[in-house]
Amino acid sequence: HNFPTTVEPFNGAATGSGGEIRDRLAGGQGSLPLAGTAVYMTSYSRLTESRSWENAMPERKWLYQTPMDILIKASNGASDFGNKFGQPLITGSVLTFEHIENERRLAYDKVIMQAGGIGYGKLDQSIKKKPQTGDKVVILGGENYRIGMGGAAVSSADTGAFGSGIELNAIQRSNPEMQKRAANAIRGLVESDNNPIVSIHDHGAGGHLNCLSELVEETGGKIDLDKLPVGDPTLSAKEIIGNESQERMGLVIGQKDVDFLKKVAERERSPMYEVGDILDNHRFTFESATTGEKPMDFAIEDMFGSSPKTIMTDVSKARNYKELNYSQADFKTYLEAVLQLEAVACKDWLTNKVDRCVGGRVAKQQCAGPLQLPLNNLGVMALDFNGKEGVATSIGHSPVAAIIDAKAGSRN
Repeated sequence: HNFPTTVEPFNGAATGSGGEIRDRLAGGQGSLPLAGTAVYMTSYSRLTESRSWENAMPERKWLYQTPMDILIKASNGASDFGNKFGQPLITGSVLTFEHIENERRLAYDKVIMQAGGIGYGKLDQSIKKKPQTGDKVVILGGENYRIGMGGAAVSSADTGAFGSGIELNAIQRSNPEMQKRAANAIRGLVESDNNPIVSIHDHGAGGHLNCLSELVEETGGKIDLDKLPVGDPTLSAKEIIGNESQERMGLVIGQKDVDFLKKVAERERSPMYEVGDILDNHRFTFESATTGEKPMDFAIEDMFGSSPKTIMTDVSKARNYKELNYSQADFKTYLEAVLQLEAVACKDWLTNKVDRCVGGRVAKQQCAGPLQLPLNNLGVMALDFNGKEGVATSIGHSPVAAIIDAKAGSRN
């Protein structure tokens, strides 16, 4: 979630964490999230004025947030979502870096915020089924607001390319409490004796347009625009279809299973909306049953057909960097400098504010020993409370070494 975190770090990172949870919920006919991970990479933080390597180059004028603000607020956002949703964040990575040589400056203009995680599902539910004519399209979660308009497209451009008005309007907002409701409803279906989910996709980039089109990709379908939940009555049809309001999941279920889903959703206090039907017409249509208006009516092949092929030729440029000039007599000075780098220094400012054990199945998280220092190189989650099977996850990075030697960077 690099672009949103660059512009508004707290909600950018929070919705990154929320989005990857929904990605896992949408696996197969539904899957269950276990634990989260987070990576932050920015230009030098410039926390103090005493760091000679940071003072060696001028600080650029940041358009939205400074690297220091991003590191603090982004980690607050990712931690906040996990804490409120009830998902432990058990491992991660952080890096700050800049370099100037031969009038070429390397740094992070658009920061890196990589939200990840692990989860699991049932083997017999690992493959989505093909929707059948008459199946229902259902949405679990919140309402539509003027949030995240054009977020997916804007995020692919250079920061500042569209102006602050458009870019600020493209940022999503997090609502972990709503996502917990929807996730619990999906969990109820996944863990039931007969999971009624035919297919499931998460709402993220592109909102309803992306999610619902993927649900009807193999068959076609019609969505009743009037049944989509609207929290802001001033929204246009385009805004209703394309907004990126978070914490929503799209499902296809059989007509006979609608009442069962309603009962589960009511139990979990998850809003549920029956918004459309699967048709065998290979078209994707949004239509207002009240006015007859069709703001969108496309053949499926127009959206999922063969895209134009792009041929890109890779050209590697040989770059030589200056030899290091150092003295072994200054080893202590070098060591003290290296230990101040965010990638090397103690990460307790990241770990102390996030729940690393919620759920009761965390076998290993970042911190170890009587002082609970964040020294572990991996995180481990048990699959249940009594067994010995689990899932391990770890994250590393080596972009600095890779600049000099790509092979060396891939090995680190």
